[in-house]
Amino acid sequence: MDNNESPQTISITGVMIEDASTGGFTAYFAEFPEVIAQGSNKEVAKQNLMRALKDMLEFKKSEIEDEDEDGVTTEPFNLYLS
Repeated sequence: MDNNESPQTISITGVMIEDASTGGFTAYFAEFPEVIAQGSNKEVAKQNLMRALKDMLEFKKSEIEDEDEDGVTTEPFNLYLS
């Protein structure tokens, strides 16, 4: 990033579902419903959800790196999530 550029953020929607019987939470991103996490409370569920998103993105990146097609280039983008 150039010194003149400010970091950009992308907002995604976290969905938190409380389990009334245990007080725990299941969490997922509306934009990535396949990324699911749980936690004993909302904060733990959010931390686990961010970790699950990071793991999913790293896995997808490794899949892309394994594909080698003529005429196709890839370029990394740095996302700054708040």
